[in-house]
Amino acid sequence: MKFNYIYYSKQFVMHCDTKEKAEIFGRYLNSVGLRWSSGNVYDPDNMRWSSEYTCYRFRNGTFGSIETYRDEGHFNILEFDEFDWSAFGWITNTTEIAFSFDEFMDACEQK
Repeated sequence: MKFNYIYYSKQFVMHCDTKEKAEIFGRYLNSVGLRWSSGNVYDPDNMRWSSEYTCYRFRNGTFGSIETYRDEGHFNILEFDEFDWSAFGWITNTTEIAFSFDEFMDACEQK
């Protein structure tokens, strides 16, 4: 399922457990015109990712640790991996393979 921020209120956060996922999420946020609370655009190269516990409260432009949002108790935590980000350059394990193993091996042998 593709992510669409309009379906989520300010009580949702997106958990990005790698810097690469945070960068993809930043590309998405830029594409829909969302900004940090400071008014700055989301820069995919500087998503302020600090650890595997980083979450983004995308509707109000802040971020924090997953523990903080869990402890506060009134946030719903979305997992990056639950969504299709292929339009933004992220291929997930659920993406279908467009070629067979034999075709792959043939291509490798040709190089």
